[in-house]
Amino acid sequence: MNQDLFVVAVINIVIGIIVLLAGYKLNKALISLCGFIFGYKLLESIVSNMDLTNGIVIALSIVGGIIFATFSFKLYLFGIFIAIFLAVFSICEMTIAIDNLKFIISIVVGIIAGILGIKFTKPIFIIMTSLSGGFLIVNYLLQLFNLNSWIVFFIFGIVISMIGMKVQFNTNKN
Repeated sequence: MNQDLFVVAVINIVIGIIVLLAGYKLNKALISLCGFIFGYKLLESIVSNMDLTNGIVIALSIVGGIIFATFSFKLYLFGIFIAIFLAVFSICEMTIAIDNLKFIISIVVGIIAGILGIKFTKPIFIIMTSLSGGFLIVNYLLQLFNLNSWIVFFIFGIVISMIGMKVQFNTNKN
């Protein structure tokens, strides 16, 4: 593994640990970040098909990200929906083995989880941040050790996620 990939892996593992153990406490920051990512990717997918330079595509995508981050922060429930949708969508994309249906299943499950997240904000947010952090950690640990096992990824992802859930539920009792 080259040095750049090592640095990316270590940074993502640290981010995973923070999200795993303190996701609910950081909910407003995470909601804004997810809003930014969603808006950035949405505008990038729209404007990248236009006849624009790469710099303009990036600038417009950043503006879209800022707009969605602002909406996500100001409109808390919208932000909860976006954050949970993105977390569940990402987990589905990493874990579903059916290539031709992966995207559709990920969107449907993400929407359902986002709606449930609005109704049951605290427990769903804790569960989703624990799962996101746990699977992020395992994904990059496997890359660091050059391992490629779906079963190891899934089992360790669940175990680490459960530890994160236990910590977050215990530290966010009120």
